[in-house]
Amino acid sequence: MIAHTLHKRMGVPARAAGALALFCLAQAASRADTIQPYNVNDNGLIVGEIYNGTSSTGFVYNPAGGSFTLIVPPGATNSEVVGINNNGQLVGGYTTTSGNFGFLYSGGTYTTIGVSGAYQSTFLNSGGTTAEGINNNGEIVGHWYTSAGAGDGFVYSGGTFTNTGVSDSPTFTSLYDVNDSGVISGYTFSSGPGRQGFIDNGGVFTAIAYPGATQTVVQGINNSGEVVGFYFLGGTSWGFIYSNGIYTSIAYPNSSSTQLFGINNLGEIVGTYTCNSCPSSDPAFFATPAGNGYAFTTFDAPEPASMALLGSGSLAILGLFAVRARRKEGFSVSSRP
Repeated sequence: MIAHTLHKRMGVPARAAGALALFCLAQAASRADTIQPYNVNDNGLIVGEIYNGTSSTGFVYNPAGGSFTLIVPPGATNSEVVGINNNGQLVGGYTTTSGNFGFLYSGGTYTTIGVSGAYQSTFLNSGGTTAEGINNNGEIVGHWYTSAGAGDGFVYSGGTFTNTGVSDSPTFTSLYDVNDSGVISGYTFSSGPGRQGFIDNGGVFTAIAYPGATQTVVQGINNSGEVVGFYFLGGTSWGFIYSNGIYTSIAYPNSSSTQLFGINNLGEIVGTYTCNSCPSSDPAFFATPAGNGYAFTTFDAPEPASMALLGSGSLAILGLFAVRARRKEGFSVSSRP
């Protein structure tokens, strides 16, 4: 399961990851399906993917109503939703028998996003193009494969692709998110230093490296310039927020690792955790600021039978289908130095 997730979201082949367990799709103890949240908008709508052991399906989750909507572009055998803006526009990736493509879902219509000449594969996010973030101006960022295991980030705006340029010529560059000022968050991968985070403000790159960490993976960014992601210390990953030059480590209470993926303009965060003795069995969470910390609400995938119903027959379009999910209310913040 871990190899599957590494293969997909990091934008790096599983063979390059070594023994590091970078991304753990959150798995409830009593379920066969796993869930991975990627981002959240200011309306509290969460996007991500559900993996059933064979294929992935993108989703939109509404914590207020506890409902899931499955997102499946026409002809897709796998899908994931990685970004959402406040207009409800969605971006992500999907796989067909022809390869991997990014998509924009807006106003009930899917638009394919694909960089011409991209290296292709029929495994989700192991080739082709993936759209990962979208701001309220409709600017889209993501990555595309130049060859097996190598790729560049891109900005897509007004029908035009612009490649990102990173001075150290890494093996892989992924642009994960973009705020309304056009500031981009992402990371690079190179053998040796591994994954290193950055923000790109108009072509000026600033390294984001958690103090003392061996690797730092930058994910979401909001309009205040707050950045979330996770870092590795002693072989274990912990979440962090970077704001105004200050790093703050965040860990789900009693967890053995925590990873943060998205942050909205209210400071609300989505992420995952692993734990051997936590009171909750639903390791995907939605965290809201509370005092000097965060209140965590966990959620899991809908029942497999309900997902099969949602995924069968006609296209599962936003707002047409919903299924109830379990909720467990919050915990106080836990942090690590």
